[in-house]
Amino acid sequence: MEKRQERRITTATKRNYSALENGLFDLIQEKKFDLISVSQICEKANIPRVTFYNYFADKYEFLRFCIGEFVDAFSEKAERYASNFIEYCDNIAVLSSDFIRKNRSLAERFICAENCTETAVFREVISERFYEKITKNDVATKVPADLVSEYFSSCIICAARWLLYEGQEHTGEQTKTYFRLIFDPARFLY
Repeated sequence: MEKRQERRITTATKRNYSALENGLFDLIQEKKFDLISVSQICEKANIPRVTFYNYFADKYEFLRFCIGEFVDAFSEKAERYASNFIEYCDNIAVLSSDFIRKNRSLAERFICAENCTETAVFREVISERFYEKITKNDVATKVPADLVSEYFSSCIICAARWLLYEGQEHTGEQTKTYFRLIFDPARFLY
């Protein structure tokens, strides 16, 4: 798995990132990512294109960055209340359910479109971050960590699609129970 590049972040950079991210997320709720141009993102964010290209090579690198920021914030929240790896996985399920309930249209764009760039990048980033979580914390697994992380990311996407289209409201606790039964992180651990 590829290691993320660390960027030097100033206050102005944070402000620009935030404006660009908000612009992208607004546009993604209107149309597919592949139909969005860098010019449109910059116009929505009120940021010059040259500034965009100071940070990112293209819109695909930017999409990966935005999703990475989102997944990292999500993961930090899950870690805050977890004393072990299984509780971390449980928290991811609860947080996912809550996010989908509160942000349905954005969730639909990122996790429900078949064969679209947004979903593919989202799954890849989840897999990469989960792999980092396993290897960084020396979680002993019975199968290779990269296989576990691929499985986990696919389970999240599948469960999120189900939550969106199943037609019933589910609490975070119900989602955690379903996720635990399907994914059962304990079976991968020593």
